[in-house]
Amino acid sequence: MRVATVATLALFVILIGNTYSAQRQVELHTLHNDLLQAQSQYAQQVANLTNVADPAHVASRAGSLHLVVPSSVTQIAPVPLNVPLPAPHLAGDDIVSSRTYR
Repeated sequence: MRVATVATLALFVILIGNTYSAQRQVELHTLHNDLLQAQSQYAQQVANLTNVADPAHVASRAGSLHLVVPSSVTQIAPVPLNVPLPAPHLAGDDIVSSRTYR
């Protein structure tokens, strides 16, 4: 009698554990699908913003924005933000002096 009660109780605990585990797996699957959808929407938004901010696109819309339409557009290569810029090099023979005299 005791063995049957313990066995029945153990099977009941295993059944509850399996049900809880299956429920958590369904929740994780739903969250994973939501994450994939959000990442897809984010990538689409980044692509749209990149296209709108493209210099050629801005130049083509300059007239409608009451700006001067450029004769040409040059794309500048991207630079990583973690690399410090070198010191500026001034070209020419002009001597730089202070505007104030003390």
